[in-house]
Amino acid sequence: NNNSFGNNNINSGNNFPNNSYQGSRFSQQDMSDLHSRVVDRITDTDKLKLLQSVLGNRVIYTEQAIQIVDWLSFESTKLEFAKWIYGNIIDRNNFWKIESQFTFENTKTEFNNFLNDKR
Repeated sequence: NNNSFGNNNINSGNNFPNNSYQGSRFSQQDMSDLHSRVVDRITDTDKLKLLQSVLGNRVIYTEQAIQIVDWLSFESTKLEFAKWIYGNIIDRNNFWKIESQFTFENTKTEFNNFLNDKR
């Protein structure tokens, strides 16, 4: 064996040939940068506008969406964002987990009705 480098199965990074989302994913650094900008906004309306502007052509995981929902103050804005971001979620089979971010039963019901309509 002339291989002096040991294991040939080293992951060389961004090697996701079967993933159509590569290139538009939202990294943890992106999340950190976005959070810094969101907390500078005073109203949920301004926060939502910023989120829609930044995330409009990006895809995110459910776990990231849960974090972002937590940055919003009002239940109605959280629900609006959750419904809006659904189309940009990579792992939609996990999207039901966002329900935990809602406090009120009527919001949870509206969210679950939304999800049921998407199936």
